[in-house]
Amino acid sequence: MTNSFLAISILQDRFKGQDRMSTNQRNSVIPFQQMKRGCDQCSSAQQCLCKGFDAETLRQFESAIKQVRMLTRGDHLFSAGERFRGLYAVRSGSVKVSTVTDSGEEQVVGFYLPGDIIGLEAIDRSVHDGTAMALETSSICELSLARLEQMGCKIAALQQQMNRMYAHEIAKNHAMFRMLGRKNAEQRLASFLTNLSERLAERGLSAHEFNLSMSRSDIANYLGLALETVSRLLARFQEEGLIAVNRRHINLLNLSELKILAGEAVPDKQDRCCR
Repeated sequence: MTNSFLAISILQDRFKGQDRMSTNQRNSVIPFQQMKRGCDQCSSAQQCLCKGFDAETLRQFESAIKQVRMLTRGDHLFSAGERFRGLYAVRSGSVKVSTVTDSGEEQVVGFYLPGDIIGLEAIDRSVHDGTAMALETSSICELSLARLEQMGCKIAALQQQMNRMYAHEIAKNHAMFRMLGRKNAEQRLASFLTNLSERLAERGLSAHEFNLSMSRSDIANYLGLALETVSRLLARFQEEGLIAVNRRHINLLNLSELKILAGEAVPDKQDRCCR
């Protein structure tokens, strides 16, 4: 897991783009037992490890949640080199994870939305390779990996969910390798927009209209592109009627065409005849 995490950073470092990271680390911690809403009332439950659990399994799962971290934009969840304390489930908000390259530049390696699990890369060496920073006001559940593994031996549903979590992380890394190795700039940006659209739709949000919590420089950094390239492509996509952009507000006007541009779909025969 760690090797894939670092390899992606190395691949991305071949391309231009960077964004300086805030050093603010103010945040508050709330014991999970004091939270007014448990997992059964959490809006992210259907994307989290507890998806599909019955009431009893859910109660046992909650015993693995040590506390909830409340972060504001720029706060760090953990920093590179920090000891691994557990996994983190995004309850609300969004988080970016970045590493530092050999040349001392920040390299964004992921954006995490509600229901996503952060910290898997640190399981092997018990040390975090990257820094996780809140992109907006966020709440994060801190999970005990030891408790999860212990329960997984007795609860088949939890073990299945954990297996899916590990498999998803591997698949995500492979997809990133393919994008960096095979796609050009416009395909990468189109892929980023369509992927974000799908992830938001899975969470019951609009697949076509949303606000970007990450900056353009973060996006450029993540995609291995220059900031100017991302800005130019967004302007071109808007001119072509694919999207409408107003600062960080994005409206995907032609999602099907964006998927074709990203190489994730093929035009039907009629469309090909008209091209």
